[in-house]
Amino acid sequence: MKPLGKLTLITLFVGILFYIVIFSPFKQYIFPEKPTPTLSADVEKLADAGTPVLNVALNTWMGWAGGPYYNNGMIASKESRYFKEEGLFVNFIVMDDIQASRAAWRKGDIDLLWITTDSYTTEVKSLAEERPKQFMQVDWSRGGDAIVAVGEVTGVTDLAGRKVACAIGAPSNSYLLAACDAAGQSYADIQIISVANGIDAATSFKSGQCDAAVVWAPDDAACVKAIEGSKVISSTKTATNIIADGFVVKENYLSKHKDALIKFARGWLRANAEINTSGKNLDKAAAIMATGFNVPLDDAKSGILNARLTTYGDNRNFFNMDGNFKGIKGEDIYDKFSKLYSSINLAPSDNPSWRQISTSEIIGSFQLAGIANMAEGSVEFKPPTEAEKTAPVFAAKKITVNFPTGSSVLTDDGKAKIRYALGDVSNMFAGARVRVEGNTDNVGGTIMNRALSQRRAQAVVDFLVTRYSFDPNRFTVIGNGMDKPVGTNETESGRATNRRTEFQILQ
Repeated sequence: MKPLGKLTLITLFVGILFYIVIFSPFKQYIFPEKPTPTLSADVEKLADAGTPVLNVALNTWMGWAGGPYYNNGMIASKESRYFKEEGLFVNFIVMDDIQASRAAWRKGDIDLLWITTDSYTTEVKSLAEERPKQFMQVDWSRGGDAIVAVGEVTGVTDLAGRKVACAIGAPSNSYLLAACDAAGQSYADIQIISVANGIDAATSFKSGQCDAAVVWAPDDAACVKAIEGSKVISSTKTATNIIADGFVVKENYLSKHKDALIKFARGWLRANAEINTSGKNLDKAAAIMATGFNVPLDDAKSGILNARLTTYGDNRNFFNMDGNFKGIKGEDIYDKFSKLYSSINLAPSDNPSWRQISTSEIIGSFQLAGIANMAEGSVEFKPPTEAEKTAPVFAAKKITVNFPTGSSVLTDDGKAKIRYALGDVSNMFAGARVRVEGNTDNVGGTIMNRALSQRRAQAVVDFLVTRYSFDPNRFTVIGNGMDKPVGTNETESGRATNRRTEFQILQ
């Protein structure tokens, strides 16, 4: 065979190169595109003259609405309020691929990285070289995540031995872990079907491959419609303080660009307050998100409503900047999920402390006044009804609180046990009604034990109301006396198991 000439080789090389650049599906790996969008000429001119530019990664979650709303779109422009009111340009880049977004952040193509504080615990060690700092909270999931199950599953304890579809290491996994913890249910007893995301979990459930799934709205409604008798056994509408979205920044970037980060956070939290308090602003935000994320307008609007867009006051509470917040704080979530994820080997046992991986410096550098910027209040409930005495239970936790004989006065040891076993559960599921049932052994008369068990259950409720500022109407108090033993009353150890208080989160 005659060897190829030099000109033929050059022509062949150019042809291959042309194919790669124009047609090849592998061109993205050979000539990777920068995730940051190209600035328009007028914006680039202003940026060159000194106007700061922030490149911010988002995933497809409508709780991010505040930033794009304030920016008047996803791309930096002179029409953005960030530019007009804060002298800042912001580009929002949709990056659903977790690994790609982290790689871009490490490289410097992305300045701010989206995270949820709960699942942040699984990756903070891997990001340690960049010394990441969570500096703001953007929202709480308030209906965006749900657990759906077949008809015979009434609560978390019914999931033992069953197949549950869940995205491992994601917020969905955080929710399932928190639910198991609230019910005293062993996560290891559940057969986890690992999926990539909530959409795949819904697909698995609708095709009959599992008994339950942790899904995203509006797929929860679609799942219930697809499988006869199925239902939502819990959602973040009542599990209000588990999944918290926010941003992290490299420590080095923070020290060099503190002023830009202050402007970014201040503008975003102004926007959140505006969307929270005006239907017109909500509609505008939904339109921007529908365009930016390429989703139907109705889905964008319902998605925003499935989140609590956090305010300036909420952020002060999240970082406990006043030192006396009784609700769930960022540190509580971080510490809780560091332990929960460590227990299933998805987080190291020696995660850095919250103080090391967060900062309140940015939020503490400005103030936003007015009612719209205040923190949300505690959830208010109507008085409990008779039906709630027998309402279905989502999760139940049995604790033994020792009282002096014949007494319903909590000891210091009893208070500590309640704080440890029930405090964070009560706060994380702050939108759910709770039933507290007191139980005794068979020592003493029936009437006396029933009254005593009622007083002891009420003492637990009174402590929770005082300690955490819960609405007393949230709780239904029942005294079972000796009527519901879980062990034999023939031995001291059996009687001890019967002297218990059950804390039940209702569906």
